Parts: sequence; structure tokens; C-alpha cells
Amino acid sequence: MLVVDDDQLIGWALEKGLARENLQVHVVENGRDALAEVEKDLYHLVLLDIHLPDVDGLELLKEIRRKSPDSRVVITSADSSESNKEKAVSGGASRFLEKPFTISAIQELLKGELGDYPRKRKHERYICNIPLSVVLLGALAGDSPQAAEPLRSNALDVSKAGVRIILGDLLTVGQKLQLFNAMEDSMFARFIPPRASAEVVWVAPDGDGCTAGLRFAC
Repeated sequence: MLVVDDDQLIGWALEKGLARENLQVHVVENGRDALAEVEKDLYHLVLLDIHLPDVDGLELLKEIRRKSPDSRVVITSADSSESNKEKAVSGGASRFLEKPFTISAIQELLKGELGDYPRKRKHERYICNIPLSVVLLGALAGDSPQAAEPLRSNALDVSKAGVRIILGDLLTVGQKLQLFNAMEDSMFARFIPPRASAEVVWVAPDGDGCTAGLRFAC
């Protein structure tokens, strides 16, 4: 998570308070350093203050969304006017968080924005960008699966237990599907075989589609 806030106390509190969430937190105090960070690394979540010393956070939001479209951005401010909220949403923020906020509020936000991503995991996850074909499975009479038309997707990270994907359509928790790995010769083929069965365990809607966590079927 990238925290963009010139209030050093907030940055310190988030670094200390989230230390047990198995989540890397990096803090910067201005817009220039924030843009440098999103160009250098992929941040799953950006906590962005409106009032920064060198730029309006709502203007910076547009640049962050352009440079790092896969990052989810949450706007924070004590000025929770309807105008600011509307500008945040129209600029691509996933939500608006009013200051002051508590660590528990941030922990709840993490669950809502990233599903189970911050939780400690048994399996190491690897960042990737693998094109996938996703086939949704629906039950017919007698519980025999019926495959729908394939959908295009991309794997964002993967482990032996599951995968996180981005999809242009919405999924639902508990949905069964099959993944077809288009890069059978990639180093990640040992995680995602040519045909892999999986179940949706969490969904985070994003625009017209979603990011979802999938658990491989045993």
C-alpha cells in the first residue's frame, strides 16, 4: 500500500498499525514522490490525501490512475464535502475516507478493497501478467456443468493455492470456472496448468468488471 500524506503522524501510525497485516506500507509526503513510486512499483492500494504541499490530490488522482490503472485509489480528507466526493469518484477513486480515521477503519477498508489479500498466507504469491481464457460453469439438472463462452482475463498474481485475476465481467463468490492458460511454456505453468478448475472466493468490483481471488479446486 502506498500512503500519500504530508501528515507524518498518519504515515507513522499506518506503518506501525498495519505491520501485522502482512502488507508492505510505503509512505510519501508529496505528489512528486507518489508519481515516482507508482511508476517504479505496482501498488495494490493507494491512500491519497487531497491537501498535499505540491499538488491537489484530486488532480494527482488522475495521473495515478493513468500511470497505474491496476492500483485501487482511496481518497482521504477532513473536507468531506459532496463536491470532493463527486470529484473523487469521477476521477476514478474506489471510495472516499473521511479524516480522522482509525486503524480498525483501515483494516476494514483493506478487506473491502483487497479481499483476503492482506491476510497471512501459507503459499508464496508471485506477481505475473498471464493472459487467460475464463469459462464460467453453471449447473444444469443433475449438477452436470455447462460451459459458457470463454472470457478474456489476466492473472495478476499466482500461488500454488490460487490466483488473482482481473476480468471485464462481474463474478460472484462461490462461482465455479475453468482457466485456460494461453502461455503453457511460461514459468508460471506449474501454478496454472492448461486447464485449471477454480472457485471464486472474493470479488472487488472495478468499473465495468472486477478483480477476483480464485482458489484452485483440489
